[in-house]
Amino acid sequence: MRKSVLIAIAASVVALAGGGALFVRSLIDPEHVRQMLERQASNRLGQAVTIGRAELSWWPRAGVTLTDVTIGKPAAVTLARTQLSTAMRALLNRRIEDAEVSVHDSELDLALVLATLQRLSSAGASPGGSPGPTGGDAAPGDGSTSGLTLVNVRAIELQNVRIRAGSRAAVINVKSALAGDRLAIESASVESNVTSLKATGAMESLASRKGQLSITADALDLDGLMVFAQEFARQAMPANGTAATDRSGGAGGPLDLTLSIKAARGSAASVPFEQLAAAAHIEPGGVSIDPMTARMFGGGVESTLRLDLGGAEPAIAVRGVVKGLDMTRLTEFAEQPGAMTGTLNGTFSASGRGTDPAAALSRARGQGSATVTDGTVKGLQLVRPIVLAFGKPDAVQPTQGGERFSRLAADFSLAAAVLTLTNLVFESRDVQTDGAGTLALSKRTLDIRGNARLSKELTTQAGRDLVRYTVQDGRVTVPVTITGPLDAPQVGVNIAGVAERAIQNELKRRTESAIQDLFKRKRPQD
Repeated sequence: MRKSVLIAIAASVVALAGGGALFVRSLIDPEHVRQMLERQASNRLGQAVTIGRAELSWWPRAGVTLTDVTIGKPAAVTLARTQLSTAMRALLNRRIEDAEVSVHDSELDLALVLATLQRLSSAGASPGGSPGPTGGDAAPGDGSTSGLTLVNVRAIELQNVRIRAGSRAAVINVKSALAGDRLAIESASVESNVTSLKATGAMESLASRKGQLSITADALDLDGLMVFAQEFARQAMPANGTAATDRSGGAGGPLDLTLSIKAARGSAASVPFEQLAAAAHIEPGGVSIDPMTARMFGGGVESTLRLDLGGAEPAIAVRGVVKGLDMTRLTEFAEQPGAMTGTLNGTFSASGRGTDPAAALSRARGQGSATVTDGTVKGLQLVRPIVLAFGKPDAVQPTQGGERFSRLAADFSLAAAVLTLTNLVFESRDVQTDGAGTLALSKRTLDIRGNARLSKELTTQAGRDLVRYTVQDGRVTVPVTITGPLDAPQVGVNIAGVAERAIQNELKRRTESAIQDLFKRKRPQD
């Protein structure tokens, strides 16, 4: 990300310096230089360029200091102070050699800067474009920089430069150098209200647009990083936007940027994480992260992510595995403190479209499975409502803190912010429940239907009528509903279902009794 920003700055500054040979001929009048640079830079960039002031220096190095530079209307780039210097002898020989560029206290719009770079690259690659850097002399005022040969820029520095991408913004400081076609980033820092990171790396070839960057962060807004990365991917898409089938990247080579990311802490889709390690790849029309590992809620996550820009809205797809998540910490984050305890393991996959990762996942569809072990569900009382339904008010006391369980598991699918649960199993010492239902994420409400089976121990302690009317496979079994708020679910006993089972059990009992009587009558007399 910082590499292309540096390329944008260097291209803009070199374009502004395109009249270098001309201002050498105009040694006396800085105003003439200012006007000439404005005209030539505007022609070269295809956007309005204004320069507030130009100051010239000639010893020990030839240079120009530009203040209050704006590019575009409205301004996509504002450069408060820009300095460009080069060796005098080289400049007199129409060469920019051992140049130094510094940009201070400026502001850039990343999307428009990248679009300008794309136009510059396309113009240089087209048959009717400007000649290469070793081409013939430039005619005054024609906007060409071909009269100068760029040998190397030994230092490109950005100090306190604010860069914007959509609603995201960060302040960057960079030290880099350009040698031939290679842009080396010696150091870079990025600061925002969430992110604090440092980076090093190189754009190995500006022509082929291939490079890599190593990022280490004390704090990282992964969503923000994805927003910046998608601007690079979007600008690299062919004009018709068919990124899925054509990844040539337009002029120059196909975009091929690799990021190695390590972050001590941060957030992704508003979920906090620690110890993140990821490998990201930016190509025309898309960004992928594979693999990505992190610690969150006391456990670990291993996942992959793909952002595709081929449609009207960005599409994001994520899949992965969670291991050992602490449900106490997770429910606190979900603003449902104490709703559940235990340890979560599971798998998940989800995809959606939106202007940023958080928006896309809020409209996601997906599926997966989850298992929570050794925990409690706040407010859940399964055994007591069953016993009370059959007139045993003192048989079982309320369970403090909610029903404990050894295993709670389900498969799930996600659509329209509703989890549909299947193969739902709740296992505890006293009761086992099988069922299915829904969890409405926006309302945080449950609607579960299932069968609850008391343990053999409780079945032997139950009243004769309860056993007689509800027993199945030797255990009291009744249809139940679990409904209401997630942190205070209500358990109901389906009396109609109990009555139906009672009739079935009574018919079965009478049938068995009749068969036994029949065999007794047919038994031979001694």
